[in-house]
Amino acid sequence: MKKLLLYTATSALATSIFVSCLHDDDDPAPSSATNRAPVITQGASMNVPVFGTLTTLTLSATDADNNALSWSVTTQPSTGVVTVNPTSGNMTTVTLRTSATLVTMVSAVVRVSDTSLHDTITLNFAPSSTVNVGNNLIAAEVVHVPILASNTTAAITVSATNSMANLNWSVMTQPSTGMVTLSATTGNMTTVNYMFAAPLTTAQMAIIRATSGSLSTDTVRINFQPVRPLTQVIAYGATSQVTVRWTTPSF
Repeated sequence: MKKLLLYTATSALATSIFVSCLHDDDDPAPSSATNRAPVITQGASMNVPVFGTLTTLTLSATDADNNALSWSVTTQPSTGVVTVNPTSGNMTTVTLRTSATLVTMVSAVVRVSDTSLHDTITLNFAPSSTVNVGNNLIAAEVVHVPILASNTTAAITVSATNSMANLNWSVMTQPSTGMVTLSATTGNMTTVNYMFAAPLTTAQMAIIRATSGSLSTDTVRINFQPVRPLTQVIAYGATSQVTVRWTTPSF
């Protein structure tokens, strides 16, 4: 309520009037709240190793004002197509699909928005034979390693970054055929060596674990997949010639 104070001074020549306008208790106070932009948890950029033609990863974001968030792809890679699903919420799955295996790095930009403000992350997809393991964040949970039918060995390098402690590596699960060994059991990198007596006829799996004491533990599953290259065999008969072609089988 606006208050008017009237004071009259009794003097011979003048009357003084004092007026004081105070805050109107009936009017709401002006709001000082300011909308804040959402923040992508994984940062401004992220390197993503690519194995094959399908790559997925999870992104998450926080909003200090608890606003509803939406996800979108603002820049597509030069090779392949990136999608996000779902397109709303605090978390989304990013998928890169390519028609062929990548030979060079490609990048995409994903944005999260609260309708008025936004944050973006640049995803660098690079062809790799290396599995990157972070602190409870595995870049590739499953890796497929093709093995030619004529081979009896295979190897893949697994690396990790951990700023808090040295890493220890171990084999959690051995394949049912053959044996997996590690070139190193400590450090930020190890090579997974797979040896078997006869050519594989079925897919084999091994699980590798990286730990940094009690701080974090990460695992990656490696699928060793037998494949046959395209081969031509010519069988000669008395009066005919037969051509047989083999392609990569499905196991």
